[in-house]
Amino acid sequence: METWPGSSARQSAQRERSSSFGSWPSRFVSAVERTTLVEERRLAGILSADVAGYSRLMSTDETNTIRMLKIAQQHFAEFAQRNAGRVVDAVGDNLLAEFRSVVDAVACGVAFQAALGRQDEGLAADRRVCFRIGVHIGDVIVDDDRIFGDGVNVAARVQSIAPPGGVCVSGTALELILGKLPVEFDDLGVRELKNIARPVHVYQVKVREGEIEHFLERGGRAGVRSVGTHRATSRPTSPQNLLLAMWDLLDPILQDAFALAYNKKLRNGSTRISTRDLFQALVRIQDGSLHDLLLTLPAGSMPDPIAADVPGDPVLLSEDPQLSDCIADSLRGFRDSPELPRRLNPTDVFVDISENGHGPSVERLRKQGIDRQQIEQRVKSLGVRVLRRSTSDQAM
Repeated sequence: METWPGSSARQSAQRERSSSFGSWPSRFVSAVERTTLVEERRLAGILSADVAGYSRLMSTDETNTIRMLKIAQQHFAEFAQRNAGRVVDAVGDNLLAEFRSVVDAVACGVAFQAALGRQDEGLAADRRVCFRIGVHIGDVIVDDDRIFGDGVNVAARVQSIAPPGGVCVSGTALELILGKLPVEFDDLGVRELKNIARPVHVYQVKVREGEIEHFLERGGRAGVRSVGTHRATSRPTSPQNLLLAMWDLLDPILQDAFALAYNKKLRNGSTRISTRDLFQALVRIQDGSLHDLLLTLPAGSMPDPIAADVPGDPVLLSEDPQLSDCIADSLRGFRDSPELPRRLNPTDVFVDISENGHGPSVERLRKQGIDRQQIEQRVKSLGVRVLRRSTSDQAM
């Protein structure tokens, strides 16, 4: 089961509450815990889906409709997992999923709709289970495995506008998707949505001709991360490609750090995120992702610094246009955001990872019998250095 930022702290709080009930009967403890909200807020990509004409399908052929719905729900859960997402709720014909990136949410939605359409090609139109999907990005409140908030409601209302088999997004989501997926958008105008206080601009996603295979071949994993993976497999022996493969794994971790820092600033009444905020947020992510990442690398596999002539200088790394383009694409969601420093330099990430390769690797520490706590401490230290910047940038 995937661990999300802050989940460890939430679980610890729940354990503390449980221990305070002493010998109370378990059914009373459960009832009390259900009424106690351990509030955690985070920025998330939200996908809402339901089946178009579900009541009609059930009245026509209840057994077959339920069977097809269960198959579709299983496929959707797989697509969501491949796109750094999770299914939050699946009641009746409704699906609600949370994603670390709104780009991932749209990629998942497009791939799922395409796969479902192909699966149902031989069925009569009135027997097909067709979903409508809406995507939004917003601040959500997390309680256990459920999510709440205005963002969830907006996603559901946007979904109600989508045609059967289609995907619609809010204007807020659109701003973060542009240029990152091979799709276009039809403007459906500004809509007054039921029980939503403000009007919402809605767009329908249109996959460019010939690009649907791009989504399906990668199980829905599309956009900047698939570019990095493709380049890494085309030149497997290159040191640059090892770093690109590492970025493919680090990318969601950094997105967690961004969301954590953003939410903290938002609660303090500010939308300005400094690089220092990102450092602190990265250190707080204790789900073992960095630890697991490093253990996947064989001892001594890290290359020497690419900028060997000028240690720590990231500029030389950009001499490889293909590499620098891929890195820039991967971080474009951060760099285009008005809350982030404009001088954020993605090439630093790779130079710092390379520099850390000179010390004893986590794998070697583990073989020497160093306990997990010491390994985690080293990983935390590396986490800060991954996003290290010059003193001037840290002071921004």
